[in-house]
Amino acid sequence: MNLKKAKLKLNCENLADIDLLRLMAAFNDLTLATRHIIEAFQKGETNEPAEAEKSSAERLYYFRLICGHLNEGLAAFRSFQQHSLVKKVFDKVSPDERRHFGALMVAADPQNKDSFYKKVLNPLRSEAAFHYQQKPFQDSYRELFGANGEKQIPTIICGERYVECRYTVADNVLANMYGLHVGDDLYKLQDFVEQIITIQTALTQVIGIYLANTDIIDGELEQ
Repeated sequence: MNLKKAKLKLNCENLADIDLLRLMAAFNDLTLATRHIIEAFQKGETNEPAEAEKSSAERLYYFRLICGHLNEGLAAFRSFQQHSLVKKVFDKVSPDERRHFGALMVAADPQNKDSFYKKVLNPLRSEAAFHYQQKPFQDSYRELFGANGEKQIPTIICGERYVECRYTVADNVLANMYGLHVGDDLYKLQDFVEQIITIQTALTQVIGIYLANTDIIDGELEQ
């Protein structure tokens, strides 16, 4: 692995540069969270029911984390793509390079009811990702368990140490919210991750293409 540090020329008064920083932050966070959720999928299944539930909960957590990072990344892109310099850069690049920019524009479009942001991400981010709001929790619990647990028995996992414990009833309620808020076109978690990787690839390309077609990179840093 041949890693090098490059010097950058950024101006904090230039909002295009600030939005570029926001995209870079989203890329960094998405890369880390996506790596963890892929590793969680690759762990494989276990015959131990309690461990299987904890593994499922781990995947759900990284999914929710990705929702938050992606929401912020697409918001940053919506602002980034409006700058005149950004438009000028992507007007001049090849069609193959421009398609990554176009893919993000489609995915991030808040006005298109069928866009990834509008149809999938925003409903999930608004209620099922990191908000512990009373009404959604109540509705999800009632649908899953019944008002008093008459549909199925809510459970938790107990261990000798607190790190071994897991309040799986809360995981189940959150996971059920995920199903509730996507609607009829129920997205499976792995399908969602595949879409995330597609969007993340486009984000990577957009940042790289923009850096390659501006004077922001100012040579390698001397070691």
